[in-house]
Amino acid sequence: MADRDSPEARYARIVADRLREGRGKGTGADYRPWLTVRTKRLNSNTWRPCGKNGRTYHLLSNIEFAVFSILDRQDVTTDIREQFPLLPLSETQRIAAEMGRAHPRACPFRDKGDAKVDIVMTTDLLVDLADRPGLPANVAVSVKPAADLEDTPTKVRNLLAKAEIERRYWAARDTPFLLITDADLPDVVRENADLLQRYMDLKGIELPASLDQLAEHLLDRIIAAPGLPVRDHGTAFDKAMGLPRGTGTNIIWHSLATSRWTADPAERLDAARPLFAAAPNAVFRGDD
Repeated sequence: MADRDSPEARYARIVADRLREGRGKGTGADYRPWLTVRTKRLNSNTWRPCGKNGRTYHLLSNIEFAVFSILDRQDVTTDIREQFPLLPLSETQRIAAEMGRAHPRACPFRDKGDAKVDIVMTTDLLVDLADRPGLPANVAVSVKPAADLEDTPTKVRNLLAKAEIERRYWAARDTPFLLITDADLPDVVRENADLLQRYMDLKGIELPASLDQLAEHLLDRIIAAPGLPVRDHGTAFDKAMGLPRGTGTNIIWHSLATSRWTADPAERLDAARPLFAAAPNAVFRGDD
């Protein structure tokens, strides 16, 4: 009984449960990430956009969203699987041992916060690529804040050791591994992500019709007059629909934040600019 109730045994049951749920399995619209926004119990800087395959993604930071927003728009990208588990756990444990490093540990139990165990590692984004000459089948991407590489020496060593475990895991599968930080992204991409983060949900805003209907109607207006600034479209929409001031603009930003509409992340989003100057290839996707 003692062994069954040990932290390692309890965590093994958590892993088995997630495997039975299909976590880390499937492709395209059928993929289920190992970790979700709810799993991590994060309250800010998390995203649940809809990708071009129609699935809702679970992204755990502004940087992940910024990188995702770039990759999801690329023609060469055929699929993205976020929070992808590096299984089996024994393999990453073996790699860590070969490196002479401790395996990443955490406290996965809500009732025993101080009980640390070796946990299943995840790669932030596993990107499948089109079958084209010179391209690998997929690329594994780890996304980190640049500030983490300027932390205390111990934390930096631990971060780099974790990245090296990931790299070796994927090297064994002939998959290139990339470590990307926000310093690698253009300022405008990060600024757009910071803007849209505030509009991930529309809590507290009462709508007279479904969000899909309002967003589609609003997009029709924007397409008909692409040269108008975002705020002008929002204001005109509010007046036409009898909505509180600012509702239309909120719907525009929310539609981009949730990927109902696509936007070129390299173009600055600004209420004083036309949306089509920022998103010349905007596409209505609808809700998932």
